[in-house]
Amino acid sequence: MDMPLDERDIVSVERVGATKISQEESTSTGTMRPRRVVFRFTRRTTRDALLQKARERRGLTSAELGLEGAPLHVFFNERLTRLNRLLSAKAREDLEKFCDITNFATEFLEDFNDRHLGSSEWGKMLGYEEIKPKLSDKENS
Repeated sequence: MDMPLDERDIVSVERVGATKISQEESTSTGTMRPRRVVFRFTRRTTRDALLQKARERRGLTSAELGLEGAPLHVFFNERLTRLNRLLSAKAREDLEKFCDITNFATEFLEDFNDRHLGSSEWGKMLGYEEIKPKLSDKENS
């Protein structure tokens, strides 16, 4: 991943959790997946830099890291406490609701403007028919 790490950058490394069995999409047999590996770094900056590099390299596989065995996708995530994990999930859920409401409001206002400004005198004075395609182009880019 083009990130040099020194032994002094890592405080500890440990495997956590139970071995997982994943169902292959093409077959009905399960395969064993390795347990998660948790790294504890000496500096937050090292951890943040590694997470940033991992975000840039989404889709990274174990083969690209030079590990033996069948290539598996490798994921880098922060290890959160149970409370922080629950709070993060709740925040994502609330964000989805907010986005749904925002999308609904946007569509409602666009429809309202089309019905009331599109062919009205106000719409003609404002040049609504000429403005609307420009606004749509900005939203799509």
